[in-house]
Formats: sequence, C-alpha cells, structure tokens
Amino acid sequence: MIPHEDPFRIRSNHAPRYSSPGRYSPPELGAGGPSHGRTLPSPPSGCESGSYARGEQSSLTHRKVTGISRRALVAGSAFAWVLNSLSPTEAAPEPLTIAAASDLQGAFNELGPLFEKATGTTVVFSFGSTGNLARQIENGAPFDAFFAANESFVVDLERKGRIVASSRRLYALGVLVLASSRRAGVEVRDLKGLLDPRVKRVALANPDHAPYGAAAREALRAAGIWDALQPKLVLAENVRQAYQFVESGNTEAGMLARSMSAGPQLWRHAVSARLHAPLRQAAGIVKGSRQEAAARAFLARVLSKEGQALLQRHGFQPPPKSLPSAPGKRVP
Repeated sequence: MIPHEDPFRIRSNHAPRYSSPGRYSPPELGAGGPSHGRTLPSPPSGCESGSYARGEQSSLTHRKVTGISRRALVAGSAFAWVLNSLSPTEAAPEPLTIAAASDLQGAFNELGPLFEKATGTTVVFSFGSTGNLARQIENGAPFDAFFAANESFVVDLERKGRIVASSRRLYALGVLVLASSRRAGVEVRDLKGLLDPRVKRVALANPDHAPYGAAAREALRAAGIWDALQPKLVLAENVRQAYQFVESGNTEAGMLARSMSAGPQLWRHAVSARLHAPLRQAAGIVKGSRQEAAARAFLARVLSKEGQALLQRHGFQPPPKSLPSAPGKRVP
C-alpha cells in the first residue's frame, strides 16, 4: 500500500477559497489585538509642556519651510488626540470559524458568501478529513462549529464534552462513487474493474481517519478485492486530495465523494450503498465557542430548504428525518 507521504504525492494547484485542507488556521487578529485590551491614547506632550515647548531650538529655516506656527501645531495635535479618543475602540467582530469535511468544499464555498451577505458575519472554513479535524477540536482548536462526514465523530466529541449537548444535527447523506480518469484513458465501470492490469493506481482517502476512505475499504472488502488491490492503493490525506489524484490522471481510478466527482475529466459510476455503512453526515456546535449564536444560525441555514437544495445540487442526499439517541458504531 502506498502511503500518502510517498514521493508519488501530487501537489495540487486547487487551493480552497478559505483555508488549507486538513489544517487548523486560527482567525487572524487585527494589528491592535483584542478590543478589550485597548486603552485611550495619552494626549501629546505638546498639550502639556514637553517637546513642543522645547522646540524653540528648532531652526528658523525649518519654520519657514513648514509654514506652521508652533501654536498651530500644538492646537492641531490636541484636536487630533480628541478625535482619536472619540473614535470607536472596538475591533472588527471575530469571524465564524467552521471545521468542515473536505467533501463539503464546493457546497460551502457557495453557501458561505450567501450567509455572509444575509448576516454580515464573516465565515472562515477549514476543510480536511473528518478524523483530523475531530482530533484538532478534541485538543482545543477554537472552532465554532464542526461539520463531519460521519456522525460518529461528532458523537464522540459530544461525549468528551467538546460539542454542545443537544446541538448535534444530521445535515446530509454522503454518496460514494467509483471514478476513473479520462486523461488516463481507462474507464472503470465497477469495483472488479479495478483489477484490470491497465489500472496501475487507485486513490482513496486514508480509511484510518477519513469516512469516505473507510466506506471505500468496506465496499472493497465486501466485493472481495481489498487484499488484491493493496499494491495499487494510493492513500490521500482526505477525499479532496483523492479527487485531485484521479482528476489529474496520476491515478487511473479512485473512490470519491459524489459531491466532488463531477467534471469533464472523470468517468463516474455509482457504488452500491449496500456495500458500506451509510455516510450519515452530522454537525455540532463546539463547546466554548464565542460565536455560538452565529454558529447556530449557519447550521440553521444548512438545514433550511435553501441549504438542502444547495447540498443536493452538489451531490448529497437529504438526511434521515430522525436522529437516533444511540448512534451506530464509529467508523474505524
């Protein structure tokens, strides 16, 4: 099995709109730091007695060049200090930071600007594999909300006190597909087709921390070809990177999310949902968020009629109507 650190790894030019996949990037603070730490400036020394009074030693030439009397300079400085003291001292509001599974990148990059326009709240997304994002949240990364590709990770964080109790919601069902590269010239129509000698490499997200990779492994085992495919497998950091491997033609085939497998460079065929556990995608509010109200508003937008229609346009299926209190076994 070829690990994702292998020299074969492809560097993508498709940078996400908001942030790098799989890595937590804290929101950038303004140069002035937090607003509660700011104090009013001291008045310029010239308003009292200091430097301006001592300026008598400055040259006549300088005063002619500037054309400004010392008295006018002091008065202007005092006026500027008053204006600065009266200006707003609060820094810009913090952005809403959302950790999201990489299969959501296309949908959320469309939904984010709509939410910003409607609410005035800036949204910053960090896309990556669900398992890696969950680990960051468990270790204290200050995200406001978590949108996972498998609900078991949200449940686990809720049990550990990192997700607000009762905030968990199912928002979609993910769909696994078999894709092959038109650039490579080999169309793979079913899982057994991956054994074709012309298929040299098969990309999938690392099943140890990516739900789509775990679903792919489960489907390949059910089809009886997991062991035979080991020499061909190229493990990507997340399903987005797996897509890049196939789309570029560097692997002949791969198992991807339907939400990111459209395009003229790919052949795409369905993988039977009976071959793997459902990809029940869930979200939750991160405990301790300073933007909890905005996070709840964004989740409500995703669950709204408009949000659901957008997700379905991007290849997701609607979530089940009910959310059981005892979710299924966590995907390894």
